[in-house]
Amino acid sequence: MNHPTSSASKLSYLPFIYIVWADGLLTDSELEIVRYTLRNDSTLREQERTELFKMLDPQRKPDSKTFKNWKESIQNNKLTIDFEKEYPLSDYAIRHARKQFPDFKGNEEGLQHIEHNLGLQPGQYRHFFQDSGGEVVEKPSFDSHKMRRILDGSYDSLIRRIQKVLKENELYQWELVKDLPAIRLKTNRQVVNLGEKGFGPLAFPGKYGGTGDLQAYGHIFENLIYAGGSTAVKFGVQYGLFGGSIANLGSQKHHDAWLRDLGRGQLLGCFAMTEEDHGSNVRNVKTTATYKREQKSLVVHTPAPKDCKIYIGGAGSARLATVFAQLIVKGTNHGVHAVVVPLRDEAGELLPGIRIEDNGYKAGLNGVDNGRIWFDQVEVPVFNLLDRFGSIDKEGKYHSPIKKDSKRFFTMLGTLVGGRICVGKGAVGGSKLGLAIAIRYAYSRRQFGKDIHRQENLLIEYPTHQMRLFPRLAKTYALHFALENLMERYANADPDDDVRELEAEAAALKSVASWHGNDTLQECREACGGKGYMSRNRIPELKADLDIFATFEGDNYVILQLAAKGVLSSFQTDFSADSFFGVIKFLRRKWADTLVTYNPIYTNNVDVSHLYSREFHREAFSYRRRRLTFSLAQRMNRMFKKRVTPYEAFLKVQTHMIQIAQAYAEERCLLAMHQVIEKTKEEDEKFMLKKLSALYALSTIYDHHGWYLEQGYISGTKSKAIRQLIHRHVQQMVPDGPALVEAFGIPEQYLELPLLG
Repeated sequence: MNHPTSSASKLSYLPFIYIVWADGLLTDSELEIVRYTLRNDSTLREQERTELFKMLDPQRKPDSKTFKNWKESIQNNKLTIDFEKEYPLSDYAIRHARKQFPDFKGNEEGLQHIEHNLGLQPGQYRHFFQDSGGEVVEKPSFDSHKMRRILDGSYDSLIRRIQKVLKENELYQWELVKDLPAIRLKTNRQVVNLGEKGFGPLAFPGKYGGTGDLQAYGHIFENLIYAGGSTAVKFGVQYGLFGGSIANLGSQKHHDAWLRDLGRGQLLGCFAMTEEDHGSNVRNVKTTATYKREQKSLVVHTPAPKDCKIYIGGAGSARLATVFAQLIVKGTNHGVHAVVVPLRDEAGELLPGIRIEDNGYKAGLNGVDNGRIWFDQVEVPVFNLLDRFGSIDKEGKYHSPIKKDSKRFFTMLGTLVGGRICVGKGAVGGSKLGLAIAIRYAYSRRQFGKDIHRQENLLIEYPTHQMRLFPRLAKTYALHFALENLMERYANADPDDDVRELEAEAAALKSVASWHGNDTLQECREACGGKGYMSRNRIPELKADLDIFATFEGDNYVILQLAAKGVLSSFQTDFSADSFFGVIKFLRRKWADTLVTYNPIYTNNVDVSHLYSREFHREAFSYRRRRLTFSLAQRMNRMFKKRVTPYEAFLKVQTHMIQIAQAYAEERCLLAMHQVIEKTKEEDEKFMLKKLSALYALSTIYDHHGWYLEQGYISGTKSKAIRQLIHRHVQQMVPDGPALVEAFGIPEQYLELPLLG
């Protein structure tokens, strides 16, 4: 191939041909767009047209010398690109040809057709042109304020109200505090202040200072993450876990006794569920609450040293604890119930029979006073039994509206699912803050460049840097919408509804969100280089605070198995160990899924319109979830035929179950994004959401491309096309990066950091 300087027409096409080859993706549909223009360009002689067709032949890739000549031809012409033009590349291409042929008119309309239909954006080609200055100057394609309203939804006024408190009160200014007593004192003061401002009791009934709005907690929790992880978690412990346990597990008498004061922050409490030797296995905690008929009391006791409650947030300051214990009445164990146990008197002194040890300095969340609690024959009135699902009458007889112990246990835990959703939202809040810091930094920090005598390039101009941040940004949006959708459905569920599907979705999304948060913050830390490692720039502290979210409200691997059992049974049976047979019976009866065998046309389809289509994305996500479920059912049935016990069978397929639950969560995220897209009226914001959705979908599919290849769902050619399209898509989104994080609405005070100064 020769350097095409023989005609002005060929020169005008050169920038497009060079960029298409440099981009590395020549699909049939894209080639046809260029061919169509070439066929209809009356300025081309037939020989020129033939030569240009050859230059676009996928089988005749230009050699390094030719490619270098093309690049030098473009970069040595001393022209700049006017990014204010509607079609900057077409304008540049015409001027490029006129540099040698001043009277050249050119096929401007045809070039604009190529630029528009190939979706060529300045972010894709800026770095190919010497005098563009390396500046990201394009305006975003949407209004960040409108996007924020879409993200905040109907809670816009509440979010602005909580942010006003954060801004106006110096108590919520972020600062690096290493002194343990000082940070704990500050955190306690923040939690009390939030109660005084009316944010604590929002989910409680109006009689106790609230509005019955459970969704509000999720938004408050997420925004408090910006002030500090300890602030959010201590708020969640006091008003969500402790307050929520009394509101949801107790009855009217308990509400009257405690909700008003605890909602105002005047009565601090804690949530004592986890035990040292039993971890996430709440059903088998060893703490006992034994009924004494004569005294009409319950005796709460820790049987052995390692049966203590551990990692209990608020243990260092709480006056009351909601203690989960085995309820024993007349020698019969009725399973785990919640009992309110006083820990301290009004002066803050420990009561008789209570022993508390501080957990000490942690990797993060040091404003939360975690500790161990032991109970030595602590006697409390039977009144303190939270009795919505299990009570003891005056004659000392136990009663419950739910007869089956396992169902009662999971029903009780189901009322606390809101906390699990809040943890997921908190993790997303951490992801948002980390991305806002890293993306702002990437648009201001310069590093290296083509010529040491010229200005260095911005970090965001490097494709590697774009790929580190934008797919994670898209997934953060997807998780935001999925958790919003889930919280709304959970908050509005009828008390009599079967909420097992919501419980499973909460478990799955919490796990995926917390893992995503940890992964994102690590990438953001690295993307900010040495400055990202400095504590004063927030990311290290944020990373340490969110690390524990992977085991908060249940270890991710444990609760993903809960979610997987729900998917397996389509939520028709309990998730408990003794209901394995129910799952098995359901599988044998129902799982005969007919999975499509895809033909070569589908598996090899690399047309851009197909790869971008939401229909393809939905089908790919659905196929993965269905295929994994069906293959797991087949594996289990084979084991049952060999007389493998249900428990052993589930042990053998644990890793398979984790994959199902993750696939289920990923699909819920995609569907939630699609719902938001359908509801959005503003065209620019709708188009931006479509781009985010496509990036999330394609990135997720490519993350699992090995699995899809094994299944024959996509071919190697299609997998490669997806990878290349992701890179191109990310480049096109570069002008929108700052606006996408601005739409998160993070208070500016939390972004005023040294690395951004």
